[in-house]
Amino acid sequence: MGRCRTPTPHVMCIGSRKGQRLIAQRRFPQAIRKTVVIVPTYNERANLSALLPAIIQDSPCDVLVVDDNSPDGTAALVEDIAGRSSSRVFLMRREAKLGL
Repeated sequence: MGRCRTPTPHVMCIGSRKGQRLIAQRRFPQAIRKTVVIVPTYNERANLSALLPAIIQDSPCDVLVVDDNSPDGTAALVEDIAGRSSSRVFLMRREAKLGL
């Protein structure tokens, strides 16, 4: 493989032929690769108060909490944590207990 430089990190040189650079674009640019932890919930307020801070502190991933209209205030807790976590926690409210 020939050596060549490319202007952006998501494009790489895979060789050269007759003075021509052969360039391939990676399938997913590094800038958009992200890990998201999805946490389905129903009446999980007591558990989330320990779980969400642990996930945020120990990993660079985002967290999406999907709440099935919990009557125990799960969604309110998630909103509170989301307000303090630099936009790494997101909430999806569902209107009823729909399960997975």
